Amino acid sequence: MNEKTLNTVCGFGCLTAICFSRNTKPDISWVKNLASSLSAEKPSLILDSTGLYNSSLPFETIQSSQIVTDNLYSLSISLIDESKASLEISKILKSIIELHATYPEILVLISEKHLQFLESLILNCDAICIYAPTEDSAEKLSENLNFLQKFSGIKIWFPSSTLPNYLKSNFKNWVSYASQNNELSTNDFSKLFLNLRKINVLQKNSVTGLKKYFFKLFPILLLLVLFVCFFIPRPINSLTSSVRDMKHDRKQLSETPYFDFTFDGTESLQRLARYSIGKFHAEVASPEMIKEYITETLEKNDFTENLKNDDKILYPPKSSELRFYPSNILPAPENTKREAWQFFTKMISDSIAYLTEFYNEKATSNLRQHNGIDVASSKGARILAPFSAQAWTFQDDRGGTILGLANKKFVILFMHCDQLLYLNGQKVMAGDPIATIGMTGHTTGPHAHIVTGIVSNHGNKMLGGLRYKTIDPFEWYKEFQKGAKKRN
Repeated sequence: MNEKTLNTVCGFGCLTAICFSRNTKPDISWVKNLASSLSAEKPSLILDSTGLYNSSLPFETIQSSQIVTDNLYSLSISLIDESKASLEISKILKSIIELHATYPEILVLISEKHLQFLESLILNCDAICIYAPTEDSAEKLSENLNFLQKFSGIKIWFPSSTLPNYLKSNFKNWVSYASQNNELSTNDFSKLFLNLRKINVLQKNSVTGLKKYFFKLFPILLLLVLFVCFFIPRPINSLTSSVRDMKHDRKQLSETPYFDFTFDGTESLQRLARYSIGKFHAEVASPEMIKEYITETLEKNDFTENLKNDDKILYPPKSSELRFYPSNILPAPENTKREAWQFFTKMISDSIAYLTEFYNEKATSNLRQHNGIDVASSKGARILAPFSAQAWTFQDDRGGTILGLANKKFVILFMHCDQLLYLNGQKVMAGDPIATIGMTGHTTGPHAHIVTGIVSNHGNKMLGGLRYKTIDPFEWYKEFQKGAKKRN
């Protein structure tokens, strides 16, 4: 739409409702100046439903329609049923449409106390101006404006400083305006009003002419460009080899699995040893295992630094690089056990998380009772949800801050948390960060005590109204994998 056509369309005029907050006396001079500034060629028409305008300034001094005004005023002050009010509004709208030929700009003055009777008239306007001079009057007025969510025309609130915060979020298309001295200039307002009218017209009219065809053909042109780039063969530059060097890949595939680690001067060799033993063998490392594994790893790497493998914590110098292999002394674990180990350690956003204690249902002479598994990590590492569920939180003297997840079949609890990232009862998606590793409750170091359970009507535990029974996390993992295969 070109500029000339746009100006012509906007010149057809507008039906504007000006709503005044309760107990606010309209500024008659402002309304009169606004009416005259909106239309320079033809006079504007002011229709008053408040009775205040007519009593303050004789209607003979401005252009007006006394018949329609009387109908509006009598409708707003009379107590009539909705069906009768709707019929009367239809008659008034018909009269206003007939008046548009003579008066392109028509302003209807409405008081807050009459909104319920004139709602359908307001929704048929092209623009609405809300006048609330104080915050108190604005709050009271806004309670009666819920029906304006259905209004798609131009909306202006003055002064902008009184616009309630909840209206700013609920009514995205409110346009608030005020000059620097917080007084509305009728000349500035009319310019703003005409610009908003142009925007409103453009939004309701689709693109025409060459631009319309360009936007229609753009996806086809884009696909054509992609086809030329990817499917039309081009000659290969003979100076550049297109064969990838596979030497490193062949070496990695032929050798025993391993991983490389560069130390930063603060990471201990013992922690990496614990992680490696768990990664390759799915075992909780004992002090003897750690000593033997460190010695074995240093020998395999031909490490020349003078590191004594005693009971002291070893910190390799910064930028030291070591390659960690499976131990020749420890046996390789069964695949399911290794997968379960990786499943529980990957719930923690720490690349060197490892298990420090297994599940043990009953205490023995060598082992204490332990109803879950412990995953050691650095404090503040995020715990990631292993499945979609509902979150439940609570406190416990021993477990500290606890977050539990439950769906129709599975339950999992994370204890000793530092921060909780979900509130009680919120829904969680798989992979979402739900809490951070901490040291709340009874603990000697930062870790997550993980308890796993199956939902059961005969369970002796409760979480979020669900009964469940606790089971070994490794057995729980097998059941969880079966359910995952069925879902896929």
